[in-house]
Amino acid sequence: MSDGLNDEILHELSSPIATGDISIFEEDLIYDAIKDNFPIGMGRIDWSKVKQHKYLNCSCNCDFDHSLPKEIGNFFLTFFRDFKIDENSTVYVMNDDAYSFAFRMPIRILMNVLHIILSYPQHTYIIPEDSHWCFQYTWEQDLYCGFAPKYSQEMLELKE
Repeated sequence: MSDGLNDEILHELSSPIATGDISIFEEDLIYDAIKDNFPIGMGRIDWSKVKQHKYLNCSCNCDFDHSLPKEIGNFFLTFFRDFKIDENSTVYVMNDDAYSFAFRMPIRILMNVLHIILSYPQHTYIIPEDSHWCFQYTWEQDLYCGFAPKYSQEMLELKE
């Protein structure tokens, strides 16, 4: 963790932080929610134990400087649409090492700043308030999403 990276991301997100669209949250609470709901292996979610998760290989040397690559944006939007997740729903975003806090924001704001968030290397997690689902963008540029095992059947029935 670097104080320089803390300052850098806070600067990049200063406008939505100033308007209250993004708030800063304690990252330990978010990681605890992930550990309580998802299988963990090697210090991150073990997606092989999450049934029917989605995966996108993003090793296209994505450039996050000015916008979100279309394939990543579509991956998120398809998930939200398929499971009827409202754009005003609140999510928490944490990065396991690049900065020392988590962010709380509505999905509509997340989609506007996701290119900034994903530009910081490490494993980035995005979860809703109830921790039923999670997105993980890895250091290796892999993007996963899925439902916590204890909720996956319930959510699949909701989709139908």
